[in-house]
Amino acid sequence: MSELTANNYQKGDHFPARADPNILRVYYNQPCPFSERVRLVLTAKGIEHEKIAIKLRSKPEWFQSVNPSGKIPVIEFGADNRRLTESLVIADYLEAAFPDTRRLQPDDPYERANDRVFIEILLAAIFKIPFIYTVENLSENWSQIAATLKPVDILVAERRGNNKFLSGAGNVPNLVDYAVWPFIKAVPQIADIAGYDSDDYLRQELPAIHDYMGCMSSDPTVLQTEVIEDNECCVRRRHGFAKK
Repeated sequence: MSELTANNYQKGDHFPARADPNILRVYYNQPCPFSERVRLVLTAKGIEHEKIAIKLRSKPEWFQSVNPSGKIPVIEFGADNRRLTESLVIADYLEAAFPDTRRLQPDDPYERANDRVFIEILLAAIFKIPFIYTVENLSENWSQIAATLKPVDILVAERRGNNKFLSGAGNVPNLVDYAVWPFIKAVPQIADIAGYDSDDYLRQELPAIHDYMGCMSSDPTVLQTEVIEDNECCVRRRHGFAKK
């Protein structure tokens, strides 16, 4: 897979014309977990693409015509510049439009539907975690945070069983993993900021998440997509994306 990357575009910047209509373009923002979903899928499937990073706090004027809602990610493809939004919709499209690449969803429609239900259930549990996308008052409110982390750990444990990944299919992750990974990985970050050793804390209190983190962190697609940031910087930059 090859990819072309452009720096952050912001207010006042010109619109970058597509040099090759045969190469898919993705408009994204680095800390946005929904953008990360799409980047993980593109990387896992080895789809050649051009990356256009958008500075969301100072979006370029032309981005309104790309997506009137102002949200990212957006993919753009074809000579007629067709566009799609919403990360899971994009993932479904990429699975169908590139059938000769690595498959990330089960062939059985029932299993695919169950995967989608699990994604929604797990994210609903994660979004109940207070302060997960802030850096203030974490230690003072940790008992409240810890109580909401337990259900997430239980969901991960029940879904994985004796498997390495949430996909439960062999030794490789699939879409259900890549869809939730950008959110689950925030858990050790907030533990560190709250003053805990996240590795020790997760091992003792959230063993399913701890084990799953180890498996996903060594996945080649995750390693290729990940950008290492200071924990506090990462959480601050992700603030505001959780429910968009």
